[in-house]
Amino acid sequence: MNSKKKAIKDLYHAIDRNNRKIREKHRSLGEHLLSLKDQFKENSVLSDLFTRIVSLQKERQEKQDDIRNIIEAEDRIKELNGKISADRKKIEDKEKELGRFYLEIGNLSFEYYRQDRVKFQEFDSIFNDLVKLQEKTIELNRTEGELTKTRQEENVIGQIFNSLKKFYNNTRMDLIQHQFIKLLTAAGGALMDTEFVKQANERELNAITASLEVELKEIEKMKNRQVNREKEIEKVRDELNLAGFKGSLAQRVHELGNRVKRIEEDSADHFEKLGQEYIVHSMHKEITKPDIDTIYSDIMFIGKENEKNDKSIHDLERQIAVEELKEKKLRIEKQITSLANHVRMKEQEIEEKKKDISDIDGQINSLENMQVKTTGVKIKKKNDSKNSSGAKPD
Repeated sequence: MNSKKKAIKDLYHAIDRNNRKIREKHRSLGEHLLSLKDQFKENSVLSDLFTRIVSLQKERQEKQDDIRNIIEAEDRIKELNGKISADRKKIEDKEKELGRFYLEIGNLSFEYYRQDRVKFQEFDSIFNDLVKLQEKTIELNRTEGELTKTRQEENVIGQIFNSLKKFYNNTRMDLIQHQFIKLLTAAGGALMDTEFVKQANERELNAITASLEVELKEIEKMKNRQVNREKEIEKVRDELNLAGFKGSLAQRVHELGNRVKRIEEDSADHFEKLGQEYIVHSMHKEITKPDIDTIYSDIMFIGKENEKNDKSIHDLERQIAVEELKEKKLRIEKQITSLANHVRMKEQEIEEKKKDISDIDGQINSLENMQVKTTGVKIKKKNDSKNSSGAKPD
C-alpha cells in the first residue's frame, strides 16, 4: 500500500477514535449538566431533554427494583423449598423411627395386660387380636413339638410328610410373627391416646413414652414449620402476581433486563444530545463549573486534533491526486511515443511499398520495350487515354 494512502487510513482511524471520545465527553457533559437543569428552564430544547432524561431514569429505577424484587422472591422461594425438602426427609426418617417406639410400647403394654387382664379389661378391644394371635402361636408350637417327637417313629414317607408339614408350620409361624409385630406396633400407637400408660405406671414404659412424646413434639414442630413455609411461599407468589409478574419469572426478568438496557441506551443518547447542545450554543460562556469546564476543554482539544487530521488528509489526498495525474500524463506520453514510433514504422513500410511499385513499373516497361522490338508493333497500355479509336496512325 502507498505510504500516503496508509497515512490517510491511519488518520481516518484516529478521527474515528476521537469522535468516539467526543461522544463520550458529550455524554459525560450531559450527565454533569443534569444537576444544573433548573438553570436551563428558558431553553426549550434543553428543558425537553432534561424532562425525558429524568423520566427515563425514573423508569430505569422502577425496572431495576422490579428485577431485584423478582430475584429476591425467587431466591426466597428456592430457599424455602430447600428447607421444606430437607425437613420432609427428616420427618420421614423420624416417622419411620416412631415405629420402633410404638413396637416397644405395644410389647411392654401387652405384657402388663397379660399379667393383669382384669385391671386393664377396658383395653380388651386393643389387645384382642394380639391374644388370638398368641393362642395361634402356642398351637403351632405345640404342633411343632409333636412333629419332632413322632418324626423318628414314622417310616420314610411319613417323615417326608411330617417335614413338609413342619415347613408349612414354620412358614405360618413367620407370617404370624410378622403380623404379631404389626399388631404390637398398632397397639402401641392406639394406647398413646388412652390412659393405659398412666394406669400401668411402669418406669420402663414411662421412659419410652416420654421419649416418644419428645419425638412427636419435634415432628409436630417441624410440620408446623413446613406449613408456615408453604404459606410464606404462597404469600410471596401472591405478591408477585399482584405486582403483575405472572408466568415465567425468568422470562420476565429477561424482558425487564432488555428494557433497562434500552433505557440506558436512550439515556446515553439524550445525555450526548444535551452535551452537544451545550457546545453548539456556546453555553459555557453563561454557565460554568470546574468539572464542566474540564470536559469542555477536552472536547475542544479533541476537535482541534480532528481538524488537524482532516487537513492532513486533504493535503495527502491532493498530493496523491497530483501524483496520479503525473503518472497518467507519463502514461499518455509513453503512448504518444509508442504511436509515433508506430507511425514512423508505417511510413517506412509505405516508402518500401512505393519502391516496390516503382520496381514493378520498371519491369513492366522493360518487358513492353522487348515486345516492340520483336514484333514492330507497340503494345498499347491499358491506361493510355491519349490514343482513341478515331486517331490516325503515324
